[in-house]
Amino acid sequence: MEEQLRRALKEQEFTLHYQPICLLPEQTPHAFEALLRWRHPVRGILTASEFIAQAEHAGLAQQMDRWVLRAAARQARQWASMDRPEWVAVNLSPATIEDPLFLAYVERVLVEEGISGERLGFELTERAMMRDPDGAARVLRGLRDLGIRIVIDDFGRGHSALAYLVHFPADFLKVDRFFIDKIGTCSIHERLVEGILGLCRGLELPLIAEGVEKPEQIEWLAARGCRLVQGYQVGHPVPPEELD
Repeated sequence: MEEQLRRALKEQEFTLHYQPICLLPEQTPHAFEALLRWRHPVRGILTASEFIAQAEHAGLAQQMDRWVLRAAARQARQWASMDRPEWVAVNLSPATIEDPLFLAYVERVLVEEGISGERLGFELTERAMMRDPDGAARVLRGLRDLGIRIVIDDFGRGHSALAYLVHFPADFLKVDRFFIDKIGTCSIHERLVEGILGLCRGLELPLIAEGVEKPEQIEWLAARGCRLVQGYQVGHPVPPEELD
């Protein structure tokens, strides 16, 4: 697949779909997560989970991340010109966080695309940050200095989740869908989500509940003060033209 991925980058076979992060109780978009898709000439539209591991193994993750950042920045600029308030969240791989030239590249993209950092956010998982925690923390501080939001993704699954909050600057926590999926069926998971919500309130960090797929999950979260949700119940990932 490595050669196919290299060809796909060269032939512009990649595209972005956007999934809303919505405010409760209105369920109106607050931001959009940019999700990479491959328009494979034989297999059709592939999600990132179907090829990203091979891309990382082939050393293509940084190149893909840069492509995604540039494309998301252009979309953010278009929405800004329409006076839409939403910002765009981009996922970063471990290789990109460790790239010493990444911050300079982000600055260049902001200038060349004519947008402010407030129009973008970066989502990172524990895996992306813990290979070099000190280096990752420096990069995150640099990104925040540019006005870019930092979202800690999959919160609650990693062994050092609480250490994130001491070591890494963050603007949002995204609770792992593993916990959200059990709302209504597992009291232990519900108490864990309530605990994370309480932690976020104490730290004044907004929580994004990921993987919301049922109306009763929205009702449960809204009743406990969660203001931001993402999942099929409030919006599927779609091409940008379907959002205009």
